[in-house]
Amino acid sequence: TKAPEDLLPRIARIVQWLTPQVDALVVACNTSAALVGGQWLAWSHLPVFDPISSAVRHVATCSDMPALRGVGIMATPNTVNAMAYL
Repeated sequence: TKAPEDLLPRIARIVQWLTPQVDALVVACNTSAALVGGQWLAWSHLPVFDPISSAVRHVATCSDMPALRGVGIMATPNTVNAMAYL
């Protein structure tokens, strides 16, 4: 596990490198999504799709789960420490 302060500059460079080449960004890494949070717009004008926003939106609107006792999250320490799922 790398420290967030090491990962964020790397993520920013990758986003800035990809931006002129694509029309949207799909973040397939929970850790990246958790660490970056809402900073995507500071790095790119593109629409960003990440697993955290999608999962939270789905669970919040899922009508076939009427009485949730809780939701289990499997994640790396960086993702958990970012508290992105709260």
